Amino acid sequence: MNESGAVAFRAVDADGRAGVFLAEAAAVHAIATAGDQWSEFHGLPVVTASGGVVFRATLVSGRDGIYVAHSGSIRVVAETGSVYSSLGFFPSVSEDEVVAFAATLHSGSSGIFRAEPDGTTATVLRDGAFESYRGALIADDRNLITLATPHGRTLGLFRGSHPVRDRLLGLNDSLLGSTVIELAANPVSINRHGQAAVRVSLADGREAILTTR
Repeated sequence: MNESGAVAFRAVDADGRAGVFLAEAAAVHAIATAGDQWSEFHGLPVVTASGGVVFRATLVSGRDGIYVAHSGSIRVVAETGSVYSSLGFFPSVSEDEVVAFAATLHSGSSGIFRAEPDGTTATVLRDGAFESYRGALIADDRNLITLATPHGRTLGLFRGSHPVRDRLLGLNDSLLGSTVIELAANPVSINRHGQAAVRVSLADGREAILTTR
């Protein structure tokens, strides 16, 4: 949900078609539905401050993609094909509609990338100290949290490129007198100030919702 109260969500319509929808005021609009172009949808759609919707989908052709729908048009952020061999399921978007996503290139390397509204794409993190990337949460140019696995270590959340110094929290870390055995963060887990909410499960059976500073 954005600050205007618009909500993006996945659902199945009355005709049995899966899709991505936007609810604003008293109306619900179909952004994309399965049919001639799309076959299925993944992850969580995200609504931007201006009412655009970022979503992850598979085309009927079998290619995967990340898209931004706005004012009746759909812009391609990234698609598998000539550059990417696979895309993460949870792209994130900042207030100025910069999209951050995890992807693997055809060369075999993987990383975190950011796509600007003008269509240009830049690499944020690539290979290096991390062996795999699951996704990223972006608030603005200065606030980006990466969900990744460093070489020889466990999955964690990082605010930066250093696998030790920039680690916020990860699997097997000590927390609240116990050990983290599960953690989850998704593209709607970060606000415009760069604060992120994380759900964790602990080895002693407790669960908690934590926030970063």
